[in-house]
Amino acid sequence: MAFTWSASHISFCTIYTFLFLSSFSFCSARDTLTFRNPINDSLGESLVSAGKRFELGFFTPSGSSKHGRYVGIWYYKSSPMVVVWVANRIEPVLSKTTGAFTISENGDLQVLDNTKKLWSAKIRGSTSSNRTVKLLDSGNLVLIEGQAGSETILWQSFDNPTDTFLPGMKMNAEMTLTSWKSQVDPAPGNYTFRQDQDRGNQYKIENRAIPYWKSGLSGELFNSDNNLVFTAISNLLSNSTSGTGRSKYKIKNKTLTSTTPGRFVYYGMRLVMDLDGHIKLYKLDNDTAPASWSLTRMEPRDNCSVFNACGSFGSCNIEKSPMCNCLDGFQPKALNHWNSGFYSEGCTRNYSICRKGDNFLMLKITGVGTDGGNGIYKQSAHECKVECLSDCRCQAYSFQNSEMSRTKANTATCWIWSEDVNNIQEESIDGRRDARELYVRVGLSDIDEHPKPKGFSNKKKQFDPIILMIIATSMVIACCYLYYFTRKKVAKGQESVNRERNQANAAFRLYDSERQVKDLIDSGQFREDDKKGIDVPFFDLKSILAATDYFSDAKKLGQGGFGPVYKGSFPGGQEIAIKRLSGGSGQGLEEFKNEVVLIAKLQHRNLVRLLGYCIKGDEKILLYEYMPNKSLDSFLFVCKTRPGHLPRKSKVTFVACSTASHNEESYRMWAGLQWCHAPNIKNRHIV
Repeated sequence: MAFTWSASHISFCTIYTFLFLSSFSFCSARDTLTFRNPINDSLGESLVSAGKRFELGFFTPSGSSKHGRYVGIWYYKSSPMVVVWVANRIEPVLSKTTGAFTISENGDLQVLDNTKKLWSAKIRGSTSSNRTVKLLDSGNLVLIEGQAGSETILWQSFDNPTDTFLPGMKMNAEMTLTSWKSQVDPAPGNYTFRQDQDRGNQYKIENRAIPYWKSGLSGELFNSDNNLVFTAISNLLSNSTSGTGRSKYKIKNKTLTSTTPGRFVYYGMRLVMDLDGHIKLYKLDNDTAPASWSLTRMEPRDNCSVFNACGSFGSCNIEKSPMCNCLDGFQPKALNHWNSGFYSEGCTRNYSICRKGDNFLMLKITGVGTDGGNGIYKQSAHECKVECLSDCRCQAYSFQNSEMSRTKANTATCWIWSEDVNNIQEESIDGRRDARELYVRVGLSDIDEHPKPKGFSNKKKQFDPIILMIIATSMVIACCYLYYFTRKKVAKGQESVNRERNQANAAFRLYDSERQVKDLIDSGQFREDDKKGIDVPFFDLKSILAATDYFSDAKKLGQGGFGPVYKGSFPGGQEIAIKRLSGGSGQGLEEFKNEVVLIAKLQHRNLVRLLGYCIKGDEKILLYEYMPNKSLDSFLFVCKTRPGHLPRKSKVTFVACSTASHNEESYRMWAGLQWCHAPNIKNRHIV
């Protein structure tokens, strides 16, 4: 029997199929879970917010080589996954087949690994039958109790963040953002971001409880767009928003506002405490999946923004090396640490302040710590300066009129520091327009004695003319002394060179003054020590020995009554005749004196000249010009057949030969006298 489909059957099946598919679609993209409907990792289940902004489920950190599973919230279909919250960040689920996220029988929200509880919201006091967990489009996960229209929030992820602050959260004294331990491990890391309890509406980053960065280093007076906590971010952190399309839940007699996406002014922003120690502000570039993000702000923005980077009274400039320098009038507290690159101990004053003549060092800065400072209202910079000088505790001041400081009338325009000034950030080379003037109190001598480094400036100082005159005079005297000693040194060097040159070339002066010789004879003594007072050139015995090859026979020219005569050659080729007093000659000191006197009187162009002498122990030596034409007797012997035939232009030495016969000696003497009576020789020259 054939079955015939009627129109009513077809219509019923169509409606049933539509309802079935709609039900399946709803179940596959649900945003809530209950006690009877948990999320199981083995089934790949997750929660997706109604507007498909966020997703909750099990995940493994991107790049992790481990198989640990965490329950987290991330931006829907983000690639790579942008995780904003993690439940079981300390202990992961070990297997993908055993994890579950559920409401327990006592109404607590838990992460289970089989039956082992890894994390819970720690909510007690009710059963699970009337409790629901819901993921909102703001990214907030809430545990709700009650029926529609009268729900109460028992717990929410916005009050228990991990490392990310989302729009709709409100930063309070109990809230802390904690960085991940690493890129693949969401366990709590070293850095935390929270409110600064010591300063109103300010925030700080700590590295293992040690201050690492503080917002508003310059306080309200120096508030600018270059600080992370500017107006928009301040509103983000304080949840100062406006908009429509909000749903309200009660949180134990308080009202929680959950903003609908698209209505929130700061939607598309997130603040992340990164594991590298920076608090980073990201902005959503596009509102469609997959979303892309760009980094718009980061603090600390550089090493100079780190809290107390250069310590008290140390200025920081990231464009310089080293980046930290002590202000004028200050020096490092610990020089060894400072030279090693550890600047946090800062600088100390060279001289105390609160004395007569205190002045101010003006600095152009882009940031300064307000710790130890107090803001008051003053109408002018002069009033601010007077206020500082009236208090010995005042270390520095800064003034900015209310119009520039963007504050209301009669608010703080004068900032007074009564404690050490820190976190001073020097104006950069590009000369940013938001630079401010800071006046640091110093002694007058500090400004005069210490030149300012580049980048800093202070008021022009008039130098005392007397000081300038003293400096100029001192410089002239120093130059004169330098010139004098230089000339003296050069003269000594030249004298030494000339002496060596004279001895090397045997180019000696001829001291032919008969008076000097007579004075020498009349002194009555002529010992070796007498050479110190003689003007006649003195020769060293060593040089004479070297010139005569130690008086070798090969150098011997002849022998006379005084002693032997040798030919000597000094370095440079100069030849001389050397008379050496012989111990067996029968002549001594008296003959030596007579020889000097005789030669001194007979200075003539046709006679040899005395060049010098040498006295060393028993040695007494005279040095003459060397005559290459030999002595007179050589000519006299030759001239026996031609008496009187001598070269009149020649200079000869009279040498008496003891071996010649008397007649021969008389002949030689006659020939010599005949030559000497030539027109060029006068009788008075002969003794």
